[in-house]
Order: sequence, then C-alpha cells, then structure tokens
Amino acid sequence: MEPSLTDGAPPRTWTVFLSYILVFVALLVAGMAVVIVFLGMEVAGGGLSSRDPEKLAAAAMEFATSPESLVLNSLISSTVFILVPMGAVFLGRSTAGRRLRVRRAPVVWTGVFVIGLLCLSTSIDSAFALLGWSDLGTIGMVTRGIEDASGVTIVLAVITIGLGAGIGEELFFRGFMQTRLRERWGPWPAIAVTAAAFGLVHLDPFHVTFAFVVGLALGWITEVTGSIVPAVAAHMINNSLWVVLAWALPEPLPVPVHGMLLVLSLTMGMTAMVAIRLAHPAGAQGSAARALAQGVDKC
Repeated sequence: MEPSLTDGAPPRTWTVFLSYILVFVALLVAGMAVVIVFLGMEVAGGGLSSRDPEKLAAAAMEFATSPESLVLNSLISSTVFILVPMGAVFLGRSTAGRRLRVRRAPVVWTGVFVIGLLCLSTSIDSAFALLGWSDLGTIGMVTRGIEDASGVTIVLAVITIGLGAGIGEELFFRGFMQTRLRERWGPWPAIAVTAAAFGLVHLDPFHVTFAFVVGLALGWITEVTGSIVPAVAAHMINNSLWVVLAWALPEPLPVPVHGMLLVLSLTMGMTAMVAIRLAHPAGAQGSAARALAQGVDKC
C-alpha cells in the first residue's frame, strides 16, 4: 500500500470533476461572449449588418483567429485556471505547497526535464508536419493568428499563451486535479486521467493528441519530484518558444528538416527522460515519502 499524502480518508473525486466541468463550460461561454461582444460593437459602429448572417459568421471567424482574440482568450482561460485551484487553497485554509504541490524542485533535473519536454514537443510537431497535419485544427488556427501578430501583440501573446497558460494550466491540472486523483487512484491512473482531461480541454483531435502526450510527461515529472515546479517551467518555456518561433518563422520548414528534427528530438528527449528515471529509480512513486512527511489537505 502506498503512503498517503493526506491524513484520514482520501479526498472526494466528484469535486474535482465538477470543477473541471464548470471550468470547461466557463471557457466555452467566455469564448463565445468575446465574439458576441465584438460582433455587437461592429454592428453598433455600422461596420456590419445584423441582417446578413453570412457576413456575421465570416467576421466572427476572422476575429476568432486574430492575434487579439487569441491573446484575450488566453488571458481569460489562464485567469480561470489560476482562480479555481487558489480558491481550493483558500477554502481549505491551507498552503499552496500542501494542496497544490507548489514546492521547490531540484534545479538540475528541472532543467533536464525542460529540455526533454521541448524535444518531445518538437518531435510531435515534426511528426504532425510530416503527416500534413500542421495546418489543421486549433494548432493551425493559432499558428496563423500568431503569424499575423504585431510586435506589441507578440509580447502579449508570450505573456498570456506562454507564461499565463503555463502557470494556470499546471496549477489546475497537475496541482489541483492530479494531486486529488492520486489520493484515490494512485499515481499512474491520476496521471493518465489528468492528461486526458488536459487534452480534451483543447477541443480538437489534433491538439487533443498533442496535449495528451505532453500531459503524460508533465504528470510524470510532477510525481517523480513531488512538485509542479518542473511542469510549470517546462510548460511556460515550451509555449513561449512556440509563440516566438511561429511568429519569427512563418514559412513552413522543408520536409527533410522536419525528418531530421524528429530523429534528433526523439533521441535527445528519450535521453533526458532516461537520465531522470535513473536519478529517481522510484519513478512515479518517488514523491510518496516526501509528500507523506509534508502532507496535503483533503479537498
């Protein structure tokens, strides 16, 4: 039997899934509200007619893929993802370190994991490019929006899509959801379910697949180190670099380059993950003793 992170009965899981559903719905409603407000302003200003549904739909799609909309929606989603777990900390009258595993992590292995995740992300991106999937789904939509961003907007995109999403999503998924589920189901089921939930919130098959695989890695390092800090750091750096590169390199890379990147990134990524595994032989069970000593309050 694994040692428990909490004293007494494990936390209830229904509160976790209810929170996830509410967040999911809130993000959908907020996204639609942003588009509706934009259309209302355009109609009020005379730029659009409310009696022309085709032009309204075209304007809505154009705005939804614009850099400004991407930044605004990223700001909203990051704020929601931060508020929910911090609300759990407040209501539980505990600390973020105890309830969300916001603890110090080994600097060296955090750096190694950041490199490993960047390689994993690059390998998936190159595989999608080789399969002709790069321009499909929300990944393609966001990429096209980033390509059209101005200098000021790209800075805001790095702050919201890179830093904000990295912090907010990791606090919610690995800090709040995975920590709670781990107490009921153990580390690996919690990692898998959290990664699936993380993928589903991205809403299209291509981005879901990408996010699920990355979510497994983020969940694994959280359990290995007993801290979400490596996951937050890797998520922020990965997103920020992706935004900058999508803006700075608007032209797609040649197929041979993607082939070389796929092989190189897979090799480097696997090397980084194996190195972490050898340094932490207990694997995903490795944080149990540390967490038992520090404790995590019930949700």
